[in-house]
Amino acid sequence: MKNVLTILFSFVIGLLFSQDWEPVNQGLNVSAGFSTVEKIIIDQESGDVFVGGAFRLDSTPIGLARLDRISNSWDTIYGHVPCEDFNFYNGDLVAAGFFTPASFEEGARFYKWEGDQWTHFVEGPTGIIFESKVIDNKLYLAGGIYLIDEQPTHGLAIFDGVNFYSIDGGHSNSSHRFDDIEKFQDEIYVVGKYVKSGDENDDWTNLAKISGDSLVGVHEEFTGSFFQLWLYELQVYQNELFIGGVFNTSQGFTDNGIQSFDGVDMHEVGGGVNAPILDMKVYEGELYVAGKFGRIGEGVEWLEQSGELCIGLAKWNGESWTCLNTEPWPTTGGYFNTIDIYNDTLYVGGKFSSLGGDTLLSGIARKRIYPDTTLTAIQETTLPNLQIYPNPSSGTLTVRFGETVNEQGSIALYNTMGQQVMKVPIEAGWREYQIETTNLPPGMYVVDIQFGEARMTERIVLER
Repeated sequence: MKNVLTILFSFVIGLLFSQDWEPVNQGLNVSAGFSTVEKIIIDQESGDVFVGGAFRLDSTPIGLARLDRISNSWDTIYGHVPCEDFNFYNGDLVAAGFFTPASFEEGARFYKWEGDQWTHFVEGPTGIIFESKVIDNKLYLAGGIYLIDEQPTHGLAIFDGVNFYSIDGGHSNSSHRFDDIEKFQDEIYVVGKYVKSGDENDDWTNLAKISGDSLVGVHEEFTGSFFQLWLYELQVYQNELFIGGVFNTSQGFTDNGIQSFDGVDMHEVGGGVNAPILDMKVYEGELYVAGKFGRIGEGVEWLEQSGELCIGLAKWNGESWTCLNTEPWPTTGGYFNTIDIYNDTLYVGGKFSSLGGDTLLSGIARKRIYPDTTLTAIQETTLPNLQIYPNPSSGTLTVRFGETVNEQGSIALYNTMGQQVMKVPIEAGWREYQIETTNLPPGMYVVDIQFGEARMTERIVLER
């Protein structure tokens, strides 16, 4: 017997799954004065989460820790190393910051983890390091670096695998600094708050590129006072260089806190944000941004409460903004400082002791995310009874109708990001079809069955 069904549905894949904040273990204590999470890096193979900054686990001060994905427990073997930045270079964990144990020299240095202790990374730079990037097998360091091997330098250092060297044209004033480095159109760009050359404090530029062993100013029309003109972050997205920071106009148009650069001109980004962007990441064709802002989109004015409410986390798809958080920080000094993404899960770190009143969401939190993917079908039709089993499944999945289907069709599987991970054509005259799923990772999927003008979907879970 046939059942007459009306299929009237329009849904977004992401709405099928929870998008609430989740705690990361018991969170991190960032309640003390300058405590914060500075940087998160997720090992994209193991899923382990590395976190750097100045925070506490229980009552123990920690500056660098690793969260084991499998056990969901913290590994704190790296000790008390309050760090401004860390990274991985040629398989080594390297870190910069104010190393306080007596075995370290005073001041900010750059160190390498040797398995059970920290050692000098070559005879590295002296000064504050705010950002490191590995580009073309070279390690770029940006900050307030003033010495390399006892030789004066001006904010930037580059390690070529053997030695460090500096770039001329940086700053020599300790109140100015570099904050990020990025490769764009085969050139290396830097941003921060610095002067273009030597001690010429009246010759400002906040965006420059490396040319040979020197810096060349790129764009000098960002506006703002000394304390309200600061570029923090660079990210390449859709063949443009996105720039985030503290500024409010450029090239005659208003676009708060974020702009894109095509190599020649600046462009607006949907009205921008009302306070600084501190980190950006690209994931599955979308640009994710985090920072101190509370409003996004058209109508936003710098430091004003206009525009769409959005607390510190949003994404840009090339045409419009989507807010990813409206939970307020518990104090006026709160912010999201860093983000990274693994397997559809976004991790955020910063200065917050709770989100939505949950004190386990402290210093670090995570949530499931899904790029915008809409599946739609509107059709009234007659369909046989549908069965998809077993569900959950650990191997072969059977799709079975109560009667033979006399039209050509297809069966597709979508993951939680809306990505099509499998599609098989079905000839007319079928009633049962088996799908082998052992090559797919565990998780939740949508089975999308189409034939003729009809379409049916059902959620399944794959287990291993």
